[in-house]
Amino acid sequence: MTTIKQIRMTQIASLIGLAIIIIIGLTFVGAILGLYHLPTEKGNFLGEIFLVDSLITGSLLLIVRRARCPVCKNVFVGKTEPRWFSKTCKNCGRRSGDTH
Repeated sequence: MTTIKQIRMTQIASLIGLAIIIIIGLTFVGAILGLYHLPTEKGNFLGEIFLVDSLITGSLLLIVRRARCPVCKNVFVGKTEPRWFSKTCKNCGRRSGDTH
């Protein structure tokens, strides 16, 4: 059984993964535009991190998209119009730490 705290931690992990993807992407864009020189070894390493992080983050986003609220059993982020990083269940409004 999934808890709201576990759903929230998955959301935070995917948000961190997205931030890493954006930072590496901006690094590549800066190197392509000639703002600075990115050595080949570092570029290859960053490319591998980018690929692995993209796969992990994509998987986490799929998990977040399908996770169900343990209280109301509906999709936590919402089915038709998801709020990907919501702290509360879109259907019942419960959040981590609520007792009733």
